[in-house]
Amino acid sequence: MERWFVLFVRTSMEVAAVDYLKSQLDFSKYQPFVLTKEFFFWDKGIPVLFKKLLFPSYVIVKTSCESTVVLADLKPILKNHRDVIYKILAYDNSECKNIMLYKSEQTMWASLVDSDFCITASEGKLDDGKLKIISGPLLGKEHRLKTVNKYKRKAIIDVEFAGELIEISVALKLSK
Repeated sequence: MERWFVLFVRTSMEVAAVDYLKSQLDFSKYQPFVLTKEFFFWDKGIPVLFKKLLFPSYVIVKTSCESTVVLADLKPILKNHRDVIYKILAYDNSECKNIMLYKSEQTMWASLVDSDFCITASEGKLDDGKLKIISGPLLGKEHRLKTVNKYKRKAIIDVEFAGELIEISVALKLSK
């Protein structure tokens, strides 16, 4: 069973933390990464797609190991690199319980991101004022849409992360 664990790290040190974790952990058992998303930026009136971190200060470690094994492997790293990697997020104060994302959250995030753990732009079409998603991570998730801003080319959706319901924006290419 695949499990995702969330680490709280120093802001602007996410990529360095991922690189350090890759050098310290067995790559066959652990895959550290950061979630990114595409967004539109206007350059001289032309929309250009860029990538940025979805959750600054958070690194996710994907593994098939049990929580106790993950804790045993990460504790020395946390102890030696307290200046960059602060802690493992948990749903409660217990030492070993509930430190991984819930299965429903993992499934939802896995369906939103590509192989590089990036939420890419979705493509949609407006028909009689209603948005129909044609392709991309929002395909089949129209029920999650809260608002759509066709001028800024983004959609706001509700998602769960670490037990909380949050809003994120997703890049949206609209066709006629």
